[in-house]
Amino acid sequence: MKILKNWESDMAIDIQKDFHAHPPSLKVDFLYSFSVYVNGQLITEGWNKRFAQEILLYLIFHHSISREQLCEALWPDVPLSNAKKNLRVYLSHLKKLLNAEKEEPVLLVNRQLISLNADVSSDGLDLLTDLQWITEQSDPALKFKEAEQRLHQLVPHYLTTIYDDWFLDIRVKIEIILLDLLIWMKEWLCENGKVSKAVFLLVKFIDLVEEKEFIYDEIIDCYIKLDNNEKSEYWLNQKMQYLVE
Repeated sequence: MKILKNWESDMAIDIQKDFHAHPPSLKVDFLYSFSVYVNGQLITEGWNKRFAQEILLYLIFHHSISREQLCEALWPDVPLSNAKKNLRVYLSHLKKLLNAEKEEPVLLVNRQLISLNADVSSDGLDLLTDLQWITEQSDPALKFKEAEQRLHQLVPHYLTTIYDDWFLDIRVKIEIILLDLLIWMKEWLCENGKVSKAVFLLVKFIDLVEEKEFIYDEIIDCYIKLDNNEKSEYWLNQKMQYLVE
């Protein structure tokens, strides 16, 4: 019994060590609005100060980065020496937000690198992962089904949390994937004799992309296939108005 109790005690200590060694969970949502959870606890204050939101979002996509790279990405117009001085203050603020009362720090900072020590999840990252997975599918029926389901989950005005150039580049890349998917879906439907459904799909999801010119062209092409001159002329006028605006 004494040996058993000692073994149980040792096991409890090992489990406790393993628990503390496990990195904290970090959930950062930014697809429509910005919110941060550390180990399930919502952190509400301090994100509009000292570039905390911008730095964290950049780290979500890069996880580990040098001070120089971060400064050049977020403040390209500020001299590097000044940006690095300011960064020390910004990182101190971010560490207080993320690491407060946490046994395992979420944000790790040393002389060389800034990195996240966490199991990261995010609605924005989920969108990227889902879209990349869908585009890689070889079964057209499965690809269409998954794409349509994911598109229904999206609403316009996503990824407008910040307007830094690097973040806008990510939004553009996502829009290109969405545009390619929409055009592929339209072509697949047309090949299968479902031109009317292709039109419905294009019209429904046209506001998910900023560059609507190509969607207008696809809608016009569908109505030409349907021999509906009235509708094709209508959408041609819509396209011209869009280009003028």
